[in-house]
Amino acid sequence: MKPLRAIFTLLIVMMLLGSREIDLTKKPAPPKAIIYPDSVYSLAAPAPKYFKPSLKLTMSPQNGHTCLPSIMGYTNKELCKGSYTTNYYIDQYENAYPGVDVEEIGIVGSKKNLKEYIEANFQTLTYMEAGGIVTSIDSGYPLITTIISFDNTGTEQLHSILIVGYDSSVKNNPKVYYMDSRYGRIFNDIDVAGFNASSPVYTFSIKGCK
Repeated sequence: MKPLRAIFTLLIVMMLLGSREIDLTKKPAPPKAIIYPDSVYSLAAPAPKYFKPSLKLTMSPQNGHTCLPSIMGYTNKELCKGSYTTNYYIDQYENAYPGVDVEEIGIVGSKKNLKEYIEANFQTLTYMEAGGIVTSIDSGYPLITTIISFDNTGTEQLHSILIVGYDSSVKNNPKVYYMDSRYGRIFNDIDVAGFNASSPVYTFSIKGCK
């Protein structure tokens, strides 16, 4: 009797399952929205603020050790809509110092010579007069400055860059955006505090071109 009861029970289950119709056209209910706490959104996406809205974010990479005249040419074009190229600034320096090959050895001389070279071509403010990076950029003025760099042999050297903006999504100690003529593009691997602690040889806020 037990085998017959088992078979009978199995037939009833199969009949019940077969009587159910499955609607394949019915879409499943969408998942419920998950509400995350505000803390999840505390890290805002970077929001670069440049000294001008339509800034060109690339330039032709420098040849040899021409970082400063290359940056000056980029600045002349982007800040003043001028036509002075890198070669103009190279020729200007080599005419002032006969026998110097800028592409071979770069802009050499004392801090005073570098200061005079920059101030002969641009209207400048000192770093303190400009109020620092954020205030200078907010005023529409990029900053020519130096960072410590290394050449292909690993030798430490000074390298001129142009600070063009900062990350406006960060209220305190934002990342700094700068044009590096060695690669012809923008970098943001240093923050304001790190820059201030790096003791650059010079930093000038550029108001305009001469």
